[in-house]
Amino acid sequence: MRNVKKLKKVIFLLRYITLSKEICQSLTERLACAGIEVSFVVQEDETRETGDDILWVVDCKEQAAFHDKKVVVYLHEYNSGTDFSGCTYFIEGFEDVGATYFIRIFERFHDIPWVIVKTLRLQIREMAVKDLDAIYELYEHPEHLPFLPPLQENREEEKEYLKRYIQNMYGIFEYGMWLVETTTGEVIGRMGVENTDEEDVLSFGFLIRPDARRKGYALEAGKALLKYLKEEYPYFQIVAFCHPQNVAARSLCDKLGICVKCIN
Repeated sequence: MRNVKKLKKVIFLLRYITLSKEICQSLTERLACAGIEVSFVVQEDETRETGDDILWVVDCKEQAAFHDKKVVVYLHEYNSGTDFSGCTYFIEGFEDVGATYFIRIFERFHDIPWVIVKTLRLQIREMAVKDLDAIYELYEHPEHLPFLPPLQENREEEKEYLKRYIQNMYGIFEYGMWLVETTTGEVIGRMGVENTDEEDVLSFGFLIRPDARRKGYALEAGKALLKYLKEEYPYFQIVAFCHPQNVAARSLCDKLGICVKCIN
């Protein structure tokens, strides 16, 4: 994923409340560490500034509508009865908010896949519709994937499924099945978690392309991903449902400390 848009500026336009100097300074310093400029606008005629590298933080529905509702809405006691329907992201305070929070919202608005974790040789990121060909390449040799269901033969149907998956899994839960790629951008597999019938249990799964196996990629990606999941979702138990004959998957799960449940 090269030459993607990047967040360069966060503009706070708050009509009903003024942030303290301490919070403004803290936000400025935290975002500056990620190379993001911060601006606190006090005059509404200054809202003419435009650009596809800006994220707006507002507290009134007029400004939310003006920016196509692609904003972060600051909720406080002076706008508690306001109808912000159609807006997606809300915040009630800024004390513990860092650059990652704003970057990820910006990426959602611009359909940029989130990078979940990085290792020395790999990165795990969300799928995008334009990854469809690379995903099909992972399944080119079904004889090497005896325990995985195939993709749909009709690519348009699989494309529509992928669109819904991105919208619902990533958009709502912020986790799911992700892509594993090298630092050069080559997709070599998938890895992630899915919901199960139990609310506090996630199912771990992975696939590494046959020609990329026996290089330690699965273990490297798995260790980094499990660390991320335990930090971000500590209330979930992560298990793996494996066929008894899927020795490789069971071996990896044992190394990662993931509970394995055999299925036929």
